[in-house]
Amino acid sequence: MNPPVGVGLEVIRRELPVVLRGARVGLVAHAASRLPAGEHALSVLQDLGLTVVRLFGPEHGFFGAAGAGEGVPDSAHDGLPLVSLYGARRAPDPEHLRGLDALVFDLQDVGVRAYTYLSTLKACLARCAEAGVPLVLLDRPNPLGYGSFGAGVADGFGSFVGAHDVRFVHGMTLGELATLIARDLEFRILHVVRMTGYDGSVWPSGSPWHAPSPNLPRLESAQLYPLTVFLEGTALSEGRGTDAPFEQVGAPWLDGEALARVMNEQSGVRAEPVQFTPNFSKHEGAVVSGVRLSRTGPFDPLRSARVLLTEARRQDPERCGWLGLKRPFVDLLAGSDVLRRTVDGETSEDDFEAWLETGERLEPRRVKLYDRRK
Repeated sequence: MNPPVGVGLEVIRRELPVVLRGARVGLVAHAASRLPAGEHALSVLQDLGLTVVRLFGPEHGFFGAAGAGEGVPDSAHDGLPLVSLYGARRAPDPEHLRGLDALVFDLQDVGVRAYTYLSTLKACLARCAEAGVPLVLLDRPNPLGYGSFGAGVADGFGSFVGAHDVRFVHGMTLGELATLIARDLEFRILHVVRMTGYDGSVWPSGSPWHAPSPNLPRLESAQLYPLTVFLEGTALSEGRGTDAPFEQVGAPWLDGEALARVMNEQSGVRAEPVQFTPNFSKHEGAVVSGVRLSRTGPFDPLRSARVLLTEARRQDPERCGWLGLKRPFVDLLAGSDVLRRTVDGETSEDDFEAWLETGERLEPRRVKLYDRRK
């Protein structure tokens, strides 16, 4: 039997790094910044004798309650100032870091470039480098393991859901991503507290799932997220407002049985026709027809997303429209317009495949801090 995985927060409780001993620190955290038994990072740091001066919260807030894209105001918690990094600012201001000996960063990521904690990490690294403040990252597992899929971010498609040129499913932990970013940008302030017992292949057996955002309540929803997140850029419901967000998708006009037949031709994914009624978000209060998805094995999220979107657009191209302001949001999620243009028949499947293959150029740059299971 493999030894249990010790996340970075557990590792520092056993042996505090020199950079944190007696330190005055800021803490970037959220509701999932916990030990397996549930103790929050704030309590752990305080019990270790650190002076926590300031708290920071990413998208969804320090308490993990805000919705996707919802601005979070500054506030206070337990007598400490709580600075939002997803409201009036997306990075700490210089005065937020003044007087700190280190900034501790402890977020649970989901292994997808479009999930904004990567962007928050990069912004914090940059500000810490400017201020000369060490950033101590407490590493956590990637729920998608070490497999990687998709292309990088094309020129002109960078955004807060595409902040660094890595593959869409990048196969790295936040500690590995931070190491890559620091190397690319020549930052010298990063300290990664590595996990123990982690081989990167699957979610560690017996490890509880603490939701990193309100609509990824289960490990299964996080593992389907790299497929269903693209529906955020369409008029289709991605299951928000139900008990299975990012696991079931649909629209009032959709033929769920037809979509299920098409999706069941894809390896690694099982689709069952379903009806649901969202209590908020898209199609609130309406009966939605669609599919409930589950994983049966490894699957390619980009190819599966192309099939899903193509069938939905085939059924009703007008009502299955693309959402976005200056440009379609799905393009920002994908880091390119090739996925959308393929779905719309503006470019060929061969071009789509060629685009996916460009991601291979990023493989040599991947950081691997752990011995991967073969």
